[in-house]
Amino acid sequence: MANETSKGNSLRKEINERFCQAVNFLIQNKMAHNKNEIMEKLDLYLGRLSLILSDKGNASPDNLAKLSTVYGISPEWLLLGTGPMLTPKAKVIEPKRKDPLVDSLPLIPLTALAGFNGIDEPGIKLDDCVRYLVPEFAQAGADFLIRVQGSSMIPTFASGDLVACKKLDSDSWIDYGETYVIDGAQGIMIKRIYNDPADSDKFLCRSDNPDVQPFTILKSEVRSLSKVLGVVRQF
Repeated sequence: MANETSKGNSLRKEINERFCQAVNFLIQNKMAHNKNEIMEKLDLYLGRLSLILSDKGNASPDNLAKLSTVYGISPEWLLLGTGPMLTPKAKVIEPKRKDPLVDSLPLIPLTALAGFNGIDEPGIKLDDCVRYLVPEFAQAGADFLIRVQGSSMIPTFASGDLVACKKLDSDSWIDYGETYVIDGAQGIMIKRIYNDPADSDKFLCRSDNPDVQPFTILKSEVRSLSKVLGVVRQF
């Protein structure tokens, strides 16, 4: 039984690796515009594709089927690793005229709590999001906007501010001391993060409000980190 379980896990890992290889191939060869496009066409929840690509989640049978149907990735190659990656229907996308929405950013309808909120929020699809046209933030590499609530990051950020964020990949460099939106087991919050000098398995999270005490969070409990690139001030 243990042998069968091990073989099943190994096969799932191989399929997942081919899924990731196909996604990167599509983008590099201009068969898809970017990861956001793939995420939308595969009907993945926001951030789910990043989890799969960083080996923190597995592609579902539905994800594999849609990747094959939409982009012409061979199902035999995906499942068995045999034959060519592409089917005859696969083709390079034609360049499109500039669309104003290209520079628009989705406003994630979750509150970036400046502290613990104790709530694990459900997944959000990009189609659920209102979009704002902020070319400067898009050009700086921002992926989304999110609204701040609470006073723990005053005076840098006030309740009601919109912060523009860039989602980090698993291999991205973390600038300790900078501000990040943390999506973790305790909920979504905005903090300055540091490596905990007492425990390398934890982040030390600090607020800019001196009245709020710092705390630690296990790195394994962090689903994603997004660096704050700018702010739209709420007056």
